[in-house]
Amino acid sequence: MRITRYQHHGVSPRLTGAALAAGLTAVAAPAAAFCPATPEDARAGFVVLYDDDTSMASRLMPDGLQHDTETYRHSPGEGYFTRGLYAVFLVEETPMENGELLVDERWLFAYPGGLDSLPEIVPGLRWEGTATFSDAEGNKETWHKTVTAGALMPVTHSGCRMMVIPVVLRSTDADDFTDFLLYEYVPALGMSLFRGYSDSGEPDADDIMRIVGFAPYTAD
Repeated sequence: MRITRYQHHGVSPRLTGAALAAGLTAVAAPAAAFCPATPEDARAGFVVLYDDDTSMASRLMPDGLQHDTETYRHSPGEGYFTRGLYAVFLVEETPMENGELLVDERWLFAYPGGLDSLPEIVPGLRWEGTATFSDAEGNKETWHKTVTAGALMPVTHSGCRMMVIPVVLRSTDADDFTDFLLYEYVPALGMSLFRGYSDSGEPDADDIMRIVGFAPYTAD
């Protein structure tokens, strides 16, 4: 299991009960290998399987936010839901237990100027700003964030060749604890693949086993 301070990722708030169970079943027993390459694929959603038996289901929503569901094969029904712009600019994180969202443990993030003020992920991006963290108990903190993007480059994951922009997100909370998240942003999809975490400098990339077709979400 890929443990992070944020504990990535969970399930759409619209998915509970039978719909959520269906989604988890699909992750546990994935379809054949699949290479997402178009905006239609992003809207339908797909799953990435990692070498530690973690499954990450991702979908681009109509509001432009990426929804991610992380579940653990050895512990069905447990995981995390996140939504964010490109997945990099986090808006929400909620843990999941027994297939249900733990809304009392939800974390929310807001940015000065709103999401419209945040930059597009492009090669060479350097962004520095803040986010207001709040939890269900009403606690609030200001977190400092930086986003650094590399050059557009080709990668191949489980036979899927795609052009990506490597992105490192650095977050420092009110207690001066800093961690790093590594992504590969895929411009053709408008989405990011989670690649690694570290609390001691820029992380190495996790190994991706394969990408599979996936569309468990209800129609909007």
